[in-house]
Amino acid sequence: MINVVFAETALELVPSEIQRTPQVLAEAKRRRKAAGELLLDANKHYAAMSALASKEKRGRPDIAHDLLKYALDSPLNKNGALRVFMHCRGDYVLKVSSETRLPRSFNQFCGLIEDVWKKKKICAGGKTLLELQKQTLGELLAEIGCVTLVFDARGEQTSLRSLVKKLEKLAGKEKDFTVVIGGFPHGDFENKLALADFEHVALTGGELTAPAVLAQALTCIQMALEKEK
Repeated sequence: MINVVFAETALELVPSEIQRTPQVLAEAKRRRKAAGELLLDANKHYAAMSALASKEKRGRPDIAHDLLKYALDSPLNKNGALRVFMHCRGDYVLKVSSETRLPRSFNQFCGLIEDVWKKKKICAGGKTLLELQKQTLGELLAEIGCVTLVFDARGEQTSLRSLVKKLEKLAGKEKDFTVVIGGFPHGDFENKLALADFEHVALTGGELTAPAVLAQALTCIQMALEKEK
């Protein structure tokens, strides 16, 4: 089983510091929700976010949407070989069932995630599809408890060919392993302590977006697993 962890994903509700700003209040009124029940979105709340710490890494639910779509649509997931975890800002973890079918519409996705934050669980057909719990990145990785490879722009420069070989060795030695990909648009991991004991690699070709890293990582994992058969 391959575990994919999206770390420090730019997914959170509007924080208390900006809930009384005009942008947020206008959206809350329009959508008939409390300000604190809305997802933070830099496209809507850019001016209000100027007061937030680490604002360049926050308010990008579109990245979360893309990452989850790519992961859940992948052949690895469809073959039952993938488990997906989304660690979000504020130390919440969204556990995503392989059977989850995400809305293709971004607005509907945001509504779904707002529901998850409120209800903590989304179920259908007697199965839990999405579950949110309070958990740090370190606690999540300890719970998963297997060899971890971190994709990090500041890690060891690694070609796709070398990555496939590295993953082949992992797949040959370990029944399960984990890959960690940052779910934020810019900058570095903040919780370096939780990732300090793991191998960090950077894909060659310049700094890539999180969805681009995921796409290449999933392809390389699939190639590595096919060679192991």
